[in-house]
Amino acid sequence: MKNKNGKEDQNLSQNANSPKEISKEEFLYEIFGIKSQVTGQHKGNLIKEVIELSSSNLGIKFEFPNRVEQMTLVEKLIELKGNHFPPFVKKFLVGYKHLDSDIFFKIITALESVLMNCCKKLNKPMGDLKKEDLHNIEFYFNVTKNTAVMFYLNKFYSKITPFCKKKNLLNRNGKKESFSHETVNECEKFLVKNGWMESSIKSFRSIIKVFFSWVCSVYKDFDQYTINTIPVWKITIDCLKDYRSYLIGLINKGELSRLTANKKIIDLRHFFSVSVHLGYSLLNMKKISNIQADSYVYRDIPSSNELQKFFNTVIEFSDNQRKDILMYQFMLYLGLRIDEVLRLKWDDINEETKTLVFKGKGEEYHRLPLPSLILSTINELPIKIKKGLVFEKPYFTNQKVSGRHRVFCLLAGTMHFNGLHIFRHTFITKLSEMQKCNPNTLRLLARHKSLNTTSKYLHRSDESLINSVNKIKY
Repeated sequence: MKNKNGKEDQNLSQNANSPKEISKEEFLYEIFGIKSQVTGQHKGNLIKEVIELSSSNLGIKFEFPNRVEQMTLVEKLIELKGNHFPPFVKKFLVGYKHLDSDIFFKIITALESVLMNCCKKLNKPMGDLKKEDLHNIEFYFNVTKNTAVMFYLNKFYSKITPFCKKKNLLNRNGKKESFSHETVNECEKFLVKNGWMESSIKSFRSIIKVFFSWVCSVYKDFDQYTINTIPVWKITIDCLKDYRSYLIGLINKGELSRLTANKKIIDLRHFFSVSVHLGYSLLNMKKISNIQADSYVYRDIPSSNELQKFFNTVIEFSDNQRKDILMYQFMLYLGLRIDEVLRLKWDDINEETKTLVFKGKGEEYHRLPLPSLILSTINELPIKIKKGLVFEKPYFTNQKVSGRHRVFCLLAGTMHFNGLHIFRHTFITKLSEMQKCNPNTLRLLARHKSLNTTSKYLHRSDESLINSVNKIKY
């Protein structure tokens, strides 16, 4: 018999003649024709070899030509999107080309939605729209929830209606209230101490905020409260059951995926469990069940050609070419998460031993060999003193990096936006295709405790599956 770790329980006697039991991983190794354990120096050399081969197999070239006069990301966006807009809209956008690309992309996307609303209503081509066509304030409703973007939509509306009574679009959309609830803040501190990452905390906070807003709008007993004043102790188990039913209703309407709905329930369970632990609530969360959802979601893994076009776009339009490329290389060639990349310090990089030591998920430290492509990019950085963060703020923040990534994907035209995590999925999928990378090595490089977690990062296209089937000899 085995204990929960899959190992033989030493307290139980075993017949010496009975067949030896093997773990699931050892079984997989035998199926793959690989020794059950790779240890010591052999393991270290194998990992170095696999990472080096994986990075070189993609065949991506990073060439940095000298740029005399470069077109900025924002200027390229105006050229790409603005040519479809009426001239007065394009002129307005040119006036704000000094903005960061991430906020500018949101502005141009919101304006595009406004124009499309107008086109549908008036049955006119976008290029034929006049200023007076856009005077209807209803065209601006619900195109964005971002307060900064609404500020610029207000500017645009004022520009095209100079003689009309000024209307604040923010008033109709509802001014965004900052979220600062005492209980939520204390729960976040507790979760951070227990290894939660910044991105997980941000998602957690957003889910709790939406839930509080829903409770205040649905129940009469809570209509006197706001998202910042709602008493957590007053929320009953029936409220959570009703919210779960509400989420299932959204799933049935096709407005929410089961995976997203289940994530909301899981984070609510975390919140109230911690609230009970801290003495803010008495709810028994065992009475609220999760929403059944398939944890595996297929993703289209970009090809080498698509990745090459993407990186060419980054090199051509980035305001910080080499640092942006280095950031993406850490994600693509080592599978680092964006939070892990943005926390990297120069002290974490040892160019002599060609290794990287960094803090990962759950506050655990990891050591990985640096492939030559990353070392080459590091050596070519125009930096004399390497101290502090590798990727300095304010240029490198999660929000700004994600915003620029959307723009790079749009300009490259080959990679549909799939979030920054697509690079980690690509790293693990490509590793799994290598004969030298056995299941245990794959799990180690993915930095997962279970092969079950690693399997969620493996994606095969229909074409690759057909090719694999055709190789089978009967």
